[in-house]
Amino acid sequence: MKLNRPNKFNKTRHSNQEGTKTALAFWKFPKNRYRTEKHPVIISKVKCSSKVETILSFQEKQMLEGLVNAVQTSQRDAIRIALYELSKTSLEASLRLLEYASKGSQEKGHTSRSNKVTAKLPKAEKVVFDELQTNCKLTSKETVRLAIIWLAMSVKDEDFKLTKSPRVSQKKLAREWSKTYDKEKGSKLTALTEAADAAYKKAKEEAEERREEEYKRRGETLELMKKDGSLAMWAALQDADQSWQLDPQIIDEYEASLNSESFEKWIIGLEELSEREKEIERIKASFPPGTEDDQLANDIYEINRRERQEEEFLNSCTDEELIDQSPELFFMNRPELNGIFFYDDVISFKTDKEYKRKDGETADEYFNRAFPLNVLENIKKKQEESAAQAKERMTELNKKFQKTAKKYGLDLSREERIMKQEDRHIDTLNQYLKDAKEKDRREEIEQWNTELDKRLRLTKEQIIQYWDNTHPNLF
Repeated sequence: MKLNRPNKFNKTRHSNQEGTKTALAFWKFPKNRYRTEKHPVIISKVKCSSKVETILSFQEKQMLEGLVNAVQTSQRDAIRIALYELSKTSLEASLRLLEYASKGSQEKGHTSRSNKVTAKLPKAEKVVFDELQTNCKLTSKETVRLAIIWLAMSVKDEDFKLTKSPRVSQKKLAREWSKTYDKEKGSKLTALTEAADAAYKKAKEEAEERREEEYKRRGETLELMKKDGSLAMWAALQDADQSWQLDPQIIDEYEASLNSESFEKWIIGLEELSEREKEIERIKASFPPGTEDDQLANDIYEINRRERQEEEFLNSCTDEELIDQSPELFFMNRPELNGIFFYDDVISFKTDKEYKRKDGETADEYFNRAFPLNVLENIKKKQEESAAQAKERMTELNKKFQKTAKKYGLDLSREERIMKQEDRHIDTLNQYLKDAKEKDRREEIEQWNTELDKRLRLTKEQIIQYWDNTHPNLF
């Protein structure tokens, strides 16, 4: 009797004891999903006040959207998770993708970047981000882009582990999907195929319409060229060549010159608008042609305006006003909490009422109520002890390293290591010569004498050049 071994061709593993297919049997779209509710980034309650940004290509924007779906969070938190995970991995692993993330990338899908993406981080995460940027020797935008590309690709690897975020099994995803699966209508692949065919047909019709519009537009431009004599000028330049035809590019450049005049008129018209209207027009002008959207431009203006107001407030407010507006921002700027990133664990406030400043309470009084003196002293004492232990451990490691370095010559300069290697090579040749003499092998004696004489005549620069050419990776 044959056994039903679980292999990829065996369909019985997707059926129950009655032979009825399970949800996994209908599961055609394996997905990568993670439960990130316990990820350090997600459980952090510190207010995000530091901004990072980058520019993505269309394909990179899709990678970000895929990452958002994978970690099942907002776009901001997906970027924060990407930066957190990148800071925990080895630079060697992530920098292999630098050719895709660099600002001068020529890789397919990683050029023509125009999608601006921003995210806000807590102050502690911004410090880690700055350190990561320095270590990678990248710009701020390249670092964010590298994190997005790296994690978007990593989450697809079955062996990848996301910090405190288990991967959701395909069986569970299939069960969730099966709740929406209509067994009477069957697979949604049919509907998807029909939708794709309809979209192709529509795209084809739109392309034909665009060609007709382009033909009509060029015809109208030609009429203008006839009227102002431009067409006759181009024809005269061809010396009455009967086979000559007007290049469409000439028509398009003529039209562009007309549009530039319209642009100048638009600039002049801006002077008559209010500052708000001018800013909205500038935002609309940054949109790709054909995607202008008044409502979106207004929304972007309002976001920028609020950010400017927040920045102006932070630059001019008193500590008491800052507490009333945002206690978290106030705590972030207190020197007593420098180096204490997760102060929520030790703060004495437990309720929203306690977080509110009392009438007439000064900023110092408020801070002392939040962090009694003995609490801060205990924290600093523990930090000092930890720092001392870390320093002691580093001293021990350094001693071991120095010992190992001395053993293998790592404490020497590169030139010194090369010269030591040359000495070892001379010793080897002398040993070969000695063996040849003991066995009275005249040809070998002559060979090793010649080789030794040749080596001993080399200057230091020639020796270094020899080892560079023959063993470039040895030192």
